[in-house]
Amino acid sequence: MIRNTRHFMAPCSIFGVALLMLACGQGSGDNSGSSSSSRENEQIGEGRIYKSQLLPLNTIVAGTSIGHLQWSVGPSLMKVHLAMTNTPESLEHYQAIHSGSRCPTESADSNSDGIIDMEELQKVSGQVLFPLDSDLTSTQRGDFSTSRSNEYGNYVYSGEMSIRQIRSIASNFSPENKVVVVYGINQNYGLPSSTFTPDGNKHRYIPISCGVIKTAPVQNLY
Repeated sequence: MIRNTRHFMAPCSIFGVALLMLACGQGSGDNSGSSSSSRENEQIGEGRIYKSQLLPLNTIVAGTSIGHLQWSVGPSLMKVHLAMTNTPESLEHYQAIHSGSRCPTESADSNSDGIIDMEELQKVSGQVLFPLDSDLTSTQRGDFSTSRSNEYGNYVYSGEMSIRQIRSIASNFSPENKVVVVYGINQNYGLPSSTFTPDGNKHRYIPISCGVIKTAPVQNLY
């Protein structure tokens, strides 16, 4: 009787072990995918708020253009809010996120023509990652009617894009330490012939304000 019991228990034990190994394998796969997603979300800064104070550039032709950017990262969306003051009035302003980590100083004017143009700025602040236009899902320069200043030189811009879309543009992207730049002056200002422009419109791509994006400190309400 004891011998028969052992023979009956052996197959059951083997079957139980197989089920246990299968369950462990499935759990391990699920955890791996979850861990990968968690690492990606942590890298892009999910749940964080980033801010930047934009300070004037090229004040001789642009005045004292200042602004404030807030960038919030949710579970599925990134939202950008940019408020500018005292920019050249009644003008659509090109604005973009750059790959660098600092804004230019007067020493960036390498040809000493009195203007820090887009090419000189990019040597310090990095290349354009994507423009802050009406369509954040594209890296192409699009419509900037949403960043048009009023008669007083003020405007407020808002845009959003999905986490998946930003990863398709820059897989390792995080707002931390990136640079935000606003461009554009009125056509009535004379510019030196040495001023660089990407498409022939020198005035459109004169940097007027710049800021470095940083993680906002967490506020303790208690």
